[in-house]
Amino acid sequence: MNKIVLQVLDKLSMQGQQLYITPQNLIEFFAVATRDVSMNGLGMSPLDAYQVMTNMEKLFSLLPDREEIFTEWRRLVVAYGILGLNVHDARLVAVMLTYGITHLLTFDLKDFQVYKNILAISPKTLLHG
Repeated sequence: MNKIVLQVLDKLSMQGQQLYITPQNLIEFFAVATRDVSMNGLGMSPLDAYQVMTNMEKLFSLLPDREEIFTEWRRLVVAYGILGLNVHDARLVAVMLTYGITHLLTFDLKDFQVYKNILAISPKTLLHG
């Protein structure tokens, strides 16, 4: 999927689209990157993962955490009955709504279908039509 994502990011950048990342994205990346391969991680050293995160921060505008994000997250999990691991996705949606962002690039479309005020788009769709 890495190749597809890089191609889509190039395409969006060339179109002048503003691309964002949140602290949560970086934290979740670091967790997966440093987790052992046997546990579905990437097995990277903390230093290597940190370097990748630094590169990501150069490619994307970082949306800082704000107090309103928690308030919006709490509203979303109650309004949509969000449970378990999906609370993390709800937090990303809360960031989007707090900042007025309407489009999310994700391979996990089904996890975001419940939300009415955002549009989740697959990188494959952007690349192939």
